Amino acid sequence: MDRGSDLTVMRLATSVSRGWAALAVVLALCGGHLVSAAGSGSAASGVWVPRDALVRVSLQTERQGVMVKGRFVADAKVLEVAEFDGVLLGREGLVVSFVGEYVHVLDLDAVRATLRTLEGRTTQARTLGVDERLSLLFLEQERGNATAGLRISRREAVEHFKMAKIVDNRLRLASPCVQSRSDRSWLPVEEWVVSGLRLTEPGWQGATCVDLEGDLLGIMVAAGRHRSSSRWARGELLPASRIAESLETIRGGVRRIPAGWLGVFLEPAPGGARVGELHEGGPGQRAGLVPGDVIEALDGNLFRDRMDLARALRWKGPGSASQLRVRRGTRVLDLLATLQTRTHRHQTAWEVVVDAGSGRGEPVLEMHRTALPALVELGFEAVQLEPRQAAKRGSPTRGGLLVEGVAAGSSAQRAGFQPGDVIFRINGKDVFSLADVKSCLQTAGGGTLTIRLVRGGRVLSQKISLE
Repeated sequence: MDRGSDLTVMRLATSVSRGWAALAVVLALCGGHLVSAAGSGSAASGVWVPRDALVRVSLQTERQGVMVKGRFVADAKVLEVAEFDGVLLGREGLVVSFVGEYVHVLDLDAVRATLRTLEGRTTQARTLGVDERLSLLFLEQERGNATAGLRISRREAVEHFKMAKIVDNRLRLASPCVQSRSDRSWLPVEEWVVSGLRLTEPGWQGATCVDLEGDLLGIMVAAGRHRSSSRWARGELLPASRIAESLETIRGGVRRIPAGWLGVFLEPAPGGARVGELHEGGPGQRAGLVPGDVIEALDGNLFRDRMDLARALRWKGPGSASQLRVRRGTRVLDLLATLQTRTHRHQTAWEVVVDAGSGRGEPVLEMHRTALPALVELGFEAVQLEPRQAAKRGSPTRGGLLVEGVAAGSSAQRAGFQPGDVIFRINGKDVFSLADVKSCLQTAGGGTLTIRLVRGGRVLSQKISLE
């Protein structure tokens, strides 16, 4: 389970006002400033670059509410704009974009998509679906504006290829030479070792790779320095064949292809990946994993780091049986886990941090994504009560949470909750803090919460669906 995000933090110089409702924030992903107009020297520097097939994909989502000083301000709105490289496929106006970790917060029903060409033309697009295993988003240009894209390359062996990435609305190009390639069947990506690739910020993630005929080889999802040579670079290519298979599934009517989920937070460890937090009742816990275990192999395959393991688990998909070789102290164990679809997706919000600076200039707002408190996900604004306060409000457990607000259209409002309610028990478990609520949500998975509360001196019971 990966908690990371590719979101870039942007500092906004603005006056701090009391009215947060007008707050609008635009964040750019995968941006940058270093652009080269020609390839970095190789024999393939004259390869045709599919300029018309490359677009910049802009995803706009309006988020309701922000966190300010630990409190959730429900009335505030944030316009979130995420941008990625995209490439047109075939002749029907189809577009694929690698969105990285943004796939975890991508809301297909709420997002609006715009495509921008290198010439500055913009068109609207509709989202077809997302492959969570591969972090791929598929879109379709609006009718009447569809343009032809790339064909899928059929080449088995490639010595030279061209990479193209849009940076600041210009093409950054490279013409690497392949030194070696490794196709590990248990991973969806191929590892390529190349020369002639200049590694500069913001990197080559999401770059389009084409062969000598201008056909799509795949998308470079990661690139970094080689461990043993400064003249070489190591890249991870998502082959075009994988992209084509995913697209066929999406075009068959599948809106979201789910990733495999172990329910484990993985930490770096020598010789494997260390188990940190486990989702209560998740596949990892049911298989017998405990915090501190080091996973050394998956289905007999050794992996380079925790990112390899996470990628392999996502690729296997839900329902897959996974053999884990685990080191626990001096013992080596073999555990069998059955992966599943993520049962509960913790929602996130933008947190506003005010930096007053030295006092000589205007305050600076810094925004970053943070996990919403468990009750906020359901639509509550609530605070923890001290025992004396809880008893005064009629809580039979002398503890609980006071509901201060209920978000319009939320699960809490639909279930009939009101400001002033005191929540003291969820699914038979007494709750005294937000941490207790989080535990109840994890145990419930995607089911229903039965919440006991006090309202006007009366003890009531309400249900909230987590579906």
